[in-house]
Amino acid sequence: MKRIKSAKSKSIILFGVITFACSTICVVSIQLFINGCLWWECAPKRNFDVLSLGIPLEISPGNSIHRLRNDSIEVISLGFQDIYSKELNDVGNYVVERYSKLANASEAYQHGLHLFIIFETQKPWERPNELSFEPQFADESIIGCGLGSQNDHYRCIFQARYQEFLILINCGMGQDMTYQDFQKIIIFIDQRMEDLLEKH
Repeated sequence: MKRIKSAKSKSIILFGVITFACSTICVVSIQLFINGCLWWECAPKRNFDVLSLGIPLEISPGNSIHRLRNDSIEVISLGFQDIYSKELNDVGNYVVERYSKLANASEAYQHGLHLFIIFETQKPWERPNELSFEPQFADESIIGCGLGSQNDHYRCIFQARYQEFLILINCGMGQDMTYQDFQKIIIFIDQRMEDLLEKH
């Protein structure tokens, strides 16, 4: 009689363990399928999106026109902002990407570093003395100016990662966008990211 009860108890325990294991596997699979990451890897919930990080007209170079749009591809959220001069010359663009994992954002940051070299010579871009501001809140950042290729126009790029957000500003430099204008935008973004991420 005791052996029958013992065998029954073992069967119940085994059934419980198998049920728990199957339930855990199902929950983890659903989490990975829906969010693409496990709970401790996922970017936190935010009550703002990439469009909250737009550059305001008052700090962009004189009378520039911005078109703001939002799109979504292989990141949680993707926002673009194009900057035009009064004469509708394309001055530059601003991109914000939000990734589901910090590791993915950091990997995308590393991938973007190829922008900071001259393609034909592989010579790295330099950072002008006029762009002296160091982002205070970015986890990773780089500022550089140069030619993407020998036939390209001189431009400056700012790339930074703020937790799961990757920021890229790419502007042709000249009378429509000066070093001072470019640095003003970098300072705004750094302060805006600090404000938004500390609150949320």
